Amino acid sequence: MIGQHADAFRLLRRSVDLGFINFPFLAEHDPFLADLRRDPGFTALLAEVKPRWEAALAWEAARIG
Repeated sequence: MIGQHADAFRLLRRSVDLGFINFPFLAEHDPFLADLRRDPGFTALLAEVKPRWEAALAWEAARIG
């Protein structure tokens, strides 16, 4: 989907809606998302994903003890 920002963002939005909330992957690690990271819609998506990611980490930490 490189160069097809609208389609890539639509699929990424769908992935998040279906439960993909790996914030570090989205925010930093995936090189194929580099162009999308400049988009305000992507920034808004990250703002939505980050608290869900942090809640999942807190849940896991509490579960482990």
